[in-house]
Amino acid sequence: MSIDGQRGLTIIELIVFIVIVGVALASVLGVFSTVVRGSADPVREKQAFAVAESLLEEILNKNFCDPDTANTATAPVTCGVNTVEASRDLYDAALDYNGYTTTGINDVSGAAIAGLGGYNVNVVVLLPAAGVTAGDGTAGSIHIVVVTITDTVTNRSYSLTGYKFNND
Repeated sequence: MSIDGQRGLTIIELIVFIVIVGVALASVLGVFSTVVRGSADPVREKQAFAVAESLLEEILNKNFCDPDTANTATAPVTCGVNTVEASRDLYDAALDYNGYTTTGINDVSGAAIAGLGGYNVNVVVLLPAAGVTAGDGTAGSIHIVVVTITDTVTNRSYSLTGYKFNND
């Protein structure tokens, strides 16, 4: 056998191969590092939106008018003076939630929900400005509900807005 018949790699070819593989591996690990660094944020964001969505649904399922003072003989129902009940489990109208705040997430009875202590709630129920009417042309037949959840760990706030119409 002659030297021309030998097969294998030279030391230079081996070094070039190691450099190329090293650069490629460093690039891939850099991408993984970026992805992993931000991977916890979407979980907290999804939790915040799930809490906001749940509370918004709870509010929008309440009556438009306070049932204690509403005039049900008219169509749509004519609202009387809204009386805010003493606690969330007694709220019977969407307007009762205006100004509702918590530190940590609580269930309807006021008990803290484990694992959600790092979020705070703020609810605002707005009455539209003068001249704003609902789709049926009646003024004062809409509430704009804004639920804001603040994540105290990331110091970010997430808001959902819903509309409650006088269709009681």
